[in-house]
Amino acid sequence: MRQKKRSTRDIHARRYAEMPTSVQRHNLARLRQEMSLTQSDLAALIMRSPATIKAVEIGKLALSEKLATLISDVTGADKKWLLENNLNAPVPALRRSSAGWAPTDRAYDSTCLLLVDLLSRLFAVCRRLREGKGRQNLPRYIKDELELLEKTSYEPDAIQRYRASVGVFEFFAMHPHLLDPDLRQLINLDFLVKDAYEAQRLGQKAFSKATKRVGELEKGSNFSSRAGALSTERSSASATPSPKRRKGLRPAPKSS
Repeated sequence: MRQKKRSTRDIHARRYAEMPTSVQRHNLARLRQEMSLTQSDLAALIMRSPATIKAVEIGKLALSEKLATLISDVTGADKKWLLENNLNAPVPALRRSSAGWAPTDRAYDSTCLLLVDLLSRLFAVCRRLREGKGRQNLPRYIKDELELLEKTSYEPDAIQRYRASVGVFEFFAMHPHLLDPDLRQLINLDFLVKDAYEAQRLGQKAFSKATKRVGELEKGSNFSSRAGALSTERSSASATPSPKRRKGLRPAPKSS
């Protein structure tokens, strides 16, 4: 007779049942069995390493209240049941909603957390910069980006507003040892060089579109960019036009 195809849940259940008694030390393993998850699967869901999951399950690492809370929030498992770790107690029903469990929702939350991590790293790089005009200008650009982010909602076709010149990327491609260690690990210089050349080839069209949208949202500021280089001219929406220019700022050169 043709054997009935086993489900993924049955396969995981069998694997758990075949675990040596020595490694069946924690309810976390029972939770994984209930959810048909591998150690790697659960680690990805709670953004921890598989080694951490394994260490808890074999009793090498005590489950902290903080980690138990995270696991409970993500999976819907009973936090008290996890912390008490009574292997004879039945697995409580999971309290998770289908919306919060959807991969798209998890991807959204994970993207936001990833951006927080990346931005924090970038701000750390900023703080490591020596004092100078370049560092003094950074808060203004950051403030402009924050103001626009707060004023806009979902924008699926959003593109970057500021671009560095090709020379900036090529310099660090030739002298990577001079680049901040965090940036050296985070960015792909080969891609940035190619992208900058592509921007020069395409010219001003895409960035003119972005500049127009920004102008509609921020009537107090006038942004302009050239392919591969950026300059900014600030103006006050309420102030009377004056031929005097703010110290340190120059008007953007006209595009050819």
